[in-house]
Amino acid sequence: WRFGGLVGRKIKGKEGSWSRGLGTSKGETRKVNREQGRTWTRNEKLTMGTWFLEIIRTNTHVIMFQTISDAPNKTVLYVTATEELFDWIRDYNKHSEVLKPLWLPTVEPPQDWKSILVGGYDKNAGVPPLCFIKSFDHDYLDSLDKSELKHVFDAVNHLQKTQWRVNNAVLDVVRWAWENNKEIGDMTRRSDYETPPWNPAFETDDDARKEFSRKCGAIHRLNISLKSKRLHTIKWLYMADKFENEVFYYPYHIDFRGRMYPIPYFLQPQGNDLSKSLLRFAISKEIKTDEDAKWLAIHGANCFGNDKLSFDERVKWVKSKRREIEEVYEDPKTNDWWASADSPWQFLAFCLEWGEYLKVGKGFLTTLPCAMDASNNGIQILSLLGRDEEGGRSTNVTHNDTPADLYGEISDKVNEELMKRAKDGDHISSAWLKFGVDRKTTKLPVMVKPYGGTRYSCRDLVQQWYNDKCKKLELDPFGYEATVAIGELSQIIWNTMNASLRKPNKVMAWLQQAIRVVNKDDKYVEWTTPLGFRVRQRYFATKMQRIQTLLGDKISWINYHLPLEGVDKQRQANAISPNFVHSLDASVAQKTALMAKAQGIDSLAMVHDSIATHCTECCTLGKIIRQSTADIFLTDQLAKFRDEITQQTERELPELPKYGSLDPKAVLDSEYFFA
Repeated sequence: WRFGGLVGRKIKGKEGSWSRGLGTSKGETRKVNREQGRTWTRNEKLTMGTWFLEIIRTNTHVIMFQTISDAPNKTVLYVTATEELFDWIRDYNKHSEVLKPLWLPTVEPPQDWKSILVGGYDKNAGVPPLCFIKSFDHDYLDSLDKSELKHVFDAVNHLQKTQWRVNNAVLDVVRWAWENNKEIGDMTRRSDYETPPWNPAFETDDDARKEFSRKCGAIHRLNISLKSKRLHTIKWLYMADKFENEVFYYPYHIDFRGRMYPIPYFLQPQGNDLSKSLLRFAISKEIKTDEDAKWLAIHGANCFGNDKLSFDERVKWVKSKRREIEEVYEDPKTNDWWASADSPWQFLAFCLEWGEYLKVGKGFLTTLPCAMDASNNGIQILSLLGRDEEGGRSTNVTHNDTPADLYGEISDKVNEELMKRAKDGDHISSAWLKFGVDRKTTKLPVMVKPYGGTRYSCRDLVQQWYNDKCKKLELDPFGYEATVAIGELSQIIWNTMNASLRKPNKVMAWLQQAIRVVNKDDKYVEWTTPLGFRVRQRYFATKMQRIQTLLGDKISWINYHLPLEGVDKQRQANAISPNFVHSLDASVAQKTALMAKAQGIDSLAMVHDSIATHCTECCTLGKIIRQSTADIFLTDQLAKFRDEITQQTERELPELPKYGSLDPKAVLDSEYFFA
């Protein structure tokens, strides 16, 4: 049993019922050799899992079941940590081995992948054997020939050769922040938020009582999420302590779209801001020129939140903050200016690196990963697919003198609509204008739009942004009207996105229409990525089943989905746009890794749409990313997809959407494409 696997998990349903099964540590079961998952039925797994939950609860007292009202006649049941658990792990070093993830970084270079079952961890590493591709579709895995995977193997094998060390200077500050209950970025507080006091007057005031219940529910949900985050922090600290004086590596594997992932969780280069800040390259590179130092400065400005300035303005900003950066370098615990950055922990790592560079000057040996991020990579890819010049301009596929900002463009239009409504007397729109709606409001809804974002996900993301801002500012401007206000704002954002992204929307709509044609044959679909990897999208149809179990002092029903023959037609259609786009961004990343290897770039950190290396290699890597993208999209990938799908059905597919005039080679001259 690994503590933290279930803490904070929620199961929604009517009171007394659970609507989905309880998960183990995220993705763990998907990693193991596919033969090991074939023996138990889902009913048996759920029955045994809930029995174990109750055994753990009654015998260890480290978890509890907590019910929170989510809506009238609807509750959410959480498995969450008790205070006894946190008392037990307060001194985490004493019990750190219990908190160890199953798959850890390796101190020896990972084995090259040679087949889907041979590679990554050494067979004598003492961990379950892994499959190269994370997929439950055993027929698909059995059908793959390793010749289809040659380029993907080569890309992953190069990526997992990157050597890493823990950034000890940042680790020292992380330990201090944890021990002193500092809430900085992803470093969560160690104590819960208190609920407001009960007022006897609420007994006779229905509105006040409902508002009190709403606030208490929000605080309870926040405290539950904090418990899970605390356990994650402990695991980051455990892994950083374990590898503090080691050179280590991350074995990688891929998902069924081809996206590359490090196998270990928590402290890893695809983690959050805190996780990334604790890592540095083990190989150092000498800063010899102003161009080398420029890219280090650009990375620092990006981490602070100045990524929409021109490159020259970013460098100028860093130089203008020399005094503040040097103060942080000298004493980051006292001079906490760094904590106000958008990515505070990575900015701290930059300040410590830049401060050392200022002392040494040219000849300084840098180990800091410097990232170049795409400008909404999903819309970039959809614009390239549809040759959409407007979408390309808004996402820096084509040249701009200064970085285009799609999120900012959307938020400006949203504010224009709010001002119109406010002039007509809408008090909610007036309140939103006073509260402040900016690019941070629209960033996540716009970002997830190409990946299957819906009207409902848009609302949830606006709710998340609103809750975070209210917590930060200690405000609650709408009170009991918050639900209505969030609904209105999310609808405006949704309408504005659709109006601004017409051509990308048409590409997504065509993909869904094509898959609905294939759905009539009740068949899965396959396509081949630009690097020759065969993707199979196959979501099985399911039937809802229930089991009855005793959890705590209640009999509860747990719902689960039993796989059937055939495909889930709705899911097949909804998933095709994100899966196709992901298969293409994976191809760009893989081709970039292969070209980087050819150019001698030996240290890479990749997060699908963000690629990092030493600042001394950023100029070369930037050119490689652009060349990889141009090479891939000079081929009409949408027509290629259509041609492959045509071979899988006798039915007629819809006509491709009308293309624009964007030339994929334009990306070669766009300095802010990845920036």
